Amino acid sequence: MVIAIIGLLIAILLPAVQMARESGRRMQCTSHLRQIAQAMHFYNESARFLPPARQGGLHSAFVVLLPYVEQKALYDRYSFKLAYNQGTNLPLIETQIPLYLCPSMYLPRTVPDPDPACGEFGAPSSYVVSTGSDFVFLNANHNGAIVHPDSGRTSLASISNADGTSNTFLVGEMDYGLQNFLWESCTSQEIRGGATRWASGYPGVTLGSTYGQFNATRMTDTVSEYLTFRSDHPGGANFAMCDGSARFIAESISAETLDALSTREGGETVNLGD
Repeated sequence: MVIAIIGLLIAILLPAVQMARESGRRMQCTSHLRQIAQAMHFYNESARFLPPARQGGLHSAFVVLLPYVEQKALYDRYSFKLAYNQGTNLPLIETQIPLYLCPSMYLPRTVPDPDPACGEFGAPSSYVVSTGSDFVFLNANHNGAIVHPDSGRTSLASISNADGTSNTFLVGEMDYGLQNFLWESCTSQEIRGGATRWASGYPGVTLGSTYGQFNATRMTDTVSEYLTFRSDHPGGANFAMCDGSARFIAESISAETLDALSTREGGETVNLGD
């Protein structure tokens, strides 16, 4: 009888404990995004513009942020004269940076994949810059806060004068949760889930958008959800806004509002409430 009562209590309490743990992890993820947003602000103050989505050699925005996230020693050893995955850069990009990882994110496989045929390089991360609402390609005409150099430069001042920094995504989450995402080039056709890695300035890796289904767990076509914000938090994902704040966006949000938050000068009126 006593054992049965104990078992019942455990069954009742376990979900509450798991919810409390996830709440703590979500808060820590939010803290990470605030710190990344602060680093973006420091960069913007120094350069007078926001980091580009990528630089030549596929160097990501998260690479140029290294001095502002207490990783100056790593940054000082990094060479922008080489591609992100060449020579002396290769062991550097394999460094896991806790700030770039959401504590809730689950890795279904080894990252980077050890299979040379996959061509995957660098340690995993959980965050991508917001390039807007359109299809994310290397040199697309991005309409978000962070853009490819071919689209010019963006700044916090220009966003403040347009849609407003509190209504514009800066950085969002992306996970390895796509249950049917494969790489055709890999020898083993196991589920890859995703490809987010902090050093590679590539779509679906450090460049994200609202192009496909938000917070999806499966691909609906060949690429859309691979490029779209998603997380391992139940019911939505965390975002850093251009004003430096961070907030959780529920997956029940309308596609129109989500797109409005992802663009920097769409002229939309956005009301997220409390």
